[in-house]
Amino acid sequence: MQVELQRIILKHCPQDQVMRLAWESAAFRKILQSPIVWIGRNVSLPDAVSVHVAKSLFKDYIDTVTLSDADEKTLAMIRGFSQLANVTFSGNSWVSDDALIAFLKDNGHHIQTLKLANCVNLTNKTILCLPWACPNLRELDISGNLFTSSALLALTELPKLESLSASNCLLLPGEAWLTTIGCLPNLEKIDLSMNHWVSYNFLTMLLPMTSAKQLNVCRCEDLTGYQVDRLRKTYPNITIQADPVLQDDSVESIRAYLLAIIRAH
Repeated sequence: MQVELQRIILKHCPQDQVMRLAWESAAFRKILQSPIVWIGRNVSLPDAVSVHVAKSLFKDYIDTVTLSDADEKTLAMIRGFSQLANVTFSGNSWVSDDALIAFLKDNGHHIQTLKLANCVNLTNKTILCLPWACPNLRELDISGNLFTSSALLALTELPKLESLSASNCLLLPGEAWLTTIGCLPNLEKIDLSMNHWVSYNFLTMLLPMTSAKQLNVCRCEDLTGYQVDRLRKTYPNITIQADPVLQDDSVESIRAYLLAIIRAH
């Protein structure tokens, strides 16, 4: 009965209302103080008030948080979340290297998923800290940032990494990837979409070095449909996601092409 009540509350009540009611009502708070309630549930912590409530009541249960709107003052408050495993900063225009490194120093040891896409103030300094701050990292998203080859090479010290997204990373040269990939034996998913430096020749060198099962090369302008087809035939165990190609001007081909575009978006 209590488990069902927990599901109803979290499904139908906005997060801010849940937090406010938990703060005001001991009975309501007790219902939600269970690991089952919070496992995998994404909790947004945009300001100091939300962090204070979550930290006071549920810091031993919450494992997934979004900090895309959190400023550095808010970030500094987040300590003692013993179950924190999945953290999203994507789109955060406030966070700096120093603030994020301090956060990871306090919370990074158990983090398995870290999403840093489009965090415009971050530099290589953040990536260079990951091997010692987040040794158990399994999924990393650095898309849309201006990290360079030295940052990429630092990832070789994250042997548990299984998924790496580096979409639209214009300053990451292909040569650094060839060095990095060979040192990531557990990497299964790679996203290189929207990178102008991804070419057929680069992928023919990269793919034999990796145990990846999924590769995203959508909107990589130097790749043709013919080249993608050749890669798929050469590496049938790798699912390659690429832009759809119009085979001919028949109704069937046009229909298949449009459906592929719809599915991709």
